[in-house]
Amino acid sequence: MRNNIFYGAGLYLATSLTLCGSEAPMASSLVPIGAGARALGMGGAFSAVADDATALSWNPAGMTQLERPEVATSFGYYQHNIDGKNDNGGMELDHISVVYPFYAGEMMQTVGISWQRQFDLGMSYEATASTVDASAAPFVTATVDTTEVVQQDGGISSLSIAYAIEVEPTLSLGVALNIWNDDFTKGSSFSQRKKVTTRVRTDFPTLPFLNTDITSKDTVTRDYDVEDGYSATISARWQVMPALALSCIWKPAYTLNIDTSISQLSQVTGNPDVQKNLTEKHETTYPDSITIGTAWRQNDTQTFSLDINWVDWSNYLFRKEDSTGTVDRFHILNSQIDADDVKDGYTIRAGYEHVFILPSLVTVLRTGFLYEQLPGLSPALSLDTPETVEASVDEYYGITIGASIFRRDWLYDASVQYRWGNDVGTGSLTSIDNEIDIEDITIRAGITFHF
Repeated sequence: MRNNIFYGAGLYLATSLTLCGSEAPMASSLVPIGAGARALGMGGAFSAVADDATALSWNPAGMTQLERPEVATSFGYYQHNIDGKNDNGGMELDHISVVYPFYAGEMMQTVGISWQRQFDLGMSYEATASTVDASAAPFVTATVDTTEVVQQDGGISSLSIAYAIEVEPTLSLGVALNIWNDDFTKGSSFSQRKKVTTRVRTDFPTLPFLNTDITSKDTVTRDYDVEDGYSATISARWQVMPALALSCIWKPAYTLNIDTSISQLSQVTGNPDVQKNLTEKHETTYPDSITIGTAWRQNDTQTFSLDINWVDWSNYLFRKEDSTGTVDRFHILNSQIDADDVKDGYTIRAGYEHVFILPSLVTVLRTGFLYEQLPGLSPALSLDTPETVEASVDEYYGITIGASIFRRDWLYDASVQYRWGNDVGTGSLTSIDNEIDIEDITIRAGITFHF
């Protein structure tokens, strides 16, 4: 009889006391940035520069600056450190792009196609909690220890087709159509394995034979595949004067439809294992964003750039439909908050690039800085009161360095970004009653060939 009572309690704790409040897979940065090592080395302040094969991921209108066809590719290494714990990182193909400029109707025009890994969802973390219920002391005391371990792998990629036209000698317009379907990208699938271990101990000081010590383990594996999703990037670039350029990029809101397979294994001391396999339909709505950029190029050897990005984070929504047809829709951070309480986010990126022209080659050094606002949560008062979380803003900072070597028709780029945030990640990267410090290291290396 005693076993049956605590079987119910243990199973409830294992399945419902998940320490994090987000049901959707999260990345340490929710803002996708464009491709390439060069742009990363300038802190991502590249929208008004955008004069190489990576332009269609930053500002498609910038492609009209190209005079020759280009092919570019790059690889990225991503490492996440949460409260000093390293997830070991990994090397991934970052992007590959081809652009082709041509004249038609006395106007410069360019077409391009690219594949890019826009979201890296790889991460791991561990959260623990312990509670003691002594409300019935000295007759009985209950202690509950919970550990949650999450391992996430994969990412979301897009296949993009872009077109740009120089409508005036100083004004270019561009558009890119982005396809997110895994059938096309072969890189829009990811998985999450979450294991919650709960140990429930009861202590009866006067009746020790009634003491219990029961452990439940709930392991949930979710496999996600982007079934379909389409988005657009609409942009303009204005060469105000020979040294000064301005840019504007609008990314309208879009929705990714995601097929989700769920495998859940529940194990409780003294009871048979329970295995469940489920399917769900998920929709993730990514909000509108606008980027305004400027670049000042002095004497063709020095470039200063600045980008300011705005995102309507209140419209970052998650919808799920289970096999019974039950539908839930809420903000991606947490179902307990009102989406209207989530503030807009702003990102500021600044970059500098210096070109050194040597007798047999050209070398370039660059550096950059970023300040990023992401939607966050203020910690709940306790795990037992998830409704006390409130929408807040998580702030991140970053510095970058990079270099290039250009010899004949080949360009070699490399860059490193160090990004950090303190007291962030509540409910997404740690438990809903906690905050963490996070450090991200991104390393990119790329090569470009000019025909």
